[in-house]
Amino acid sequence: MNNTLLENDYGKQRPTILDRQGVIIAKSALIRSVYANPSKIQDKSKVIADLMKVFPQLNRNELKKKLYSTQNFVWIVKNITKNEEHNLLRLKLDFIEVRKNYARIYPHGRLFSHVIGYVNVDQNGVTGLEKWVNSVNDSVVISTLDIAIQHVLHNEISYAVNEFGAEWGGAIVADIDTGEILGMVSYPDFDPHKINSPFDKCMFNQMTAGIYEFGSIMKIFNLALCVAHGDPNKEYDVSSNLTIGSFTIRDITPFNGSLNIVDGFSKSSNICYAKAALDIGGEKQRKFLESLNLFDQINLEISEVGKPSKPSHWSKSTIVTASYGYGISLTPLNVLHGLMKLLNPNYDNLKLVRNAQYNCEKSQYQYSSNIAKLVIHCLNNNAKKWHSKGISDHQFGGKTGTANIIQNKKYVQKKNIVSFVCIFPSYKPKYAMIVMFGAPKPSQSTFGFATSVWFTLPVARNIINILMNSRLAFEK
Repeated sequence: MNNTLLENDYGKQRPTILDRQGVIIAKSALIRSVYANPSKIQDKSKVIADLMKVFPQLNRNELKKKLYSTQNFVWIVKNITKNEEHNLLRLKLDFIEVRKNYARIYPHGRLFSHVIGYVNVDQNGVTGLEKWVNSVNDSVVISTLDIAIQHVLHNEISYAVNEFGAEWGGAIVADIDTGEILGMVSYPDFDPHKINSPFDKCMFNQMTAGIYEFGSIMKIFNLALCVAHGDPNKEYDVSSNLTIGSFTIRDITPFNGSLNIVDGFSKSSNICYAKAALDIGGEKQRKFLESLNLFDQINLEISEVGKPSKPSHWSKSTIVTASYGYGISLTPLNVLHGLMKLLNPNYDNLKLVRNAQYNCEKSQYQYSSNIAKLVIHCLNNNAKKWHSKGISDHQFGGKTGTANIIQNKKYVQKKNIVSFVCIFPSYKPKYAMIVMFGAPKPSQSTFGFATSVWFTLPVARNIINILMNSRLAFEK
């Protein structure tokens, strides 16, 4: 069997893209389209009348405009049925022809739009996996995606964006052992069959191309830093605010006493983590975060990947703000990648194509098993707090993050990026997930709060419960 694609009289046939279960996500199909040479047609009124009999769905005025032009070539209608072709040929209209050519078909419409992308009129991939497929000669590409998981993500995220009045939302689920991305959704999305403008906001993949400050989620990496270079048991006084230059560091929920980094993680104490980071120093902090590739552009099979921003100077204030997630902007991919490096010593890179090989440089930094154990413990320990938020399930552990949106290099008050990164199942983490929303609106259901826990946590719970209960996440 020949698995290599060939070009023929019908144009370019592209590889079929499958999900990990063998479901077709994108394929090339032979379609029939009608075109005309208006400059050669004599009795245009009769031709228009005949064409309208075969294709009553056409707009007569638009058809008239096309046929009364002086062009040598115009499309009349694309993707006609065999029956329509038969009826047209019976009319024997001069200078009206049927052309067969390959066109890209996306059986699931918008479901995979950002991750799969789309092709142009010449059948060349423009974005997403379609662009990567341009250089592939095989007839089939098997992606890491799972259509069942993708449906769950799309349903929950699209519903939540509308429910919260958010500007956008997104989620990624990945396998910690393999780095394979099982589902990725950015919403609003688009119909890959109908591209109005590549610059429409809905075309932007928030989960790969967007860079954001992640707030307290950065405490995960600073927790690991403290295990590697500090004393996890050392306690820091958080009774009063911390002042660094003109900046004052506060805790949302003040605590009168001292906390170590484990308790500080549970209480999400900015003061505790700022003091711990200052103890360790900026050079070690910077190198540790760099070892997790947090400031690198993630290597993935799609080109729409943002490049994180790193402070040019690692000052005392940078040490402090980096400890609790301000002053550093990352992509959601960087956050997942960094977390998975901490949890799995054999992890190399995120993937969208099965059996993809990467020439990734192995980190010179060796993360001890104690780091993974403490990170997992702290993420799972957070579940104890979620009873008060109506979250009673303990199948996952995670950390929320809230950060002000940046516009024109300034923070916008009361307008947040909210995110949640988690691992599941909690007893033996196999999957990592990140859920995000841009500028969700506080409401009565969130008691007027605009922090992450009220938005991302319920959505993540719904997604994980569906996956765990249906065992979709455990299919190979």
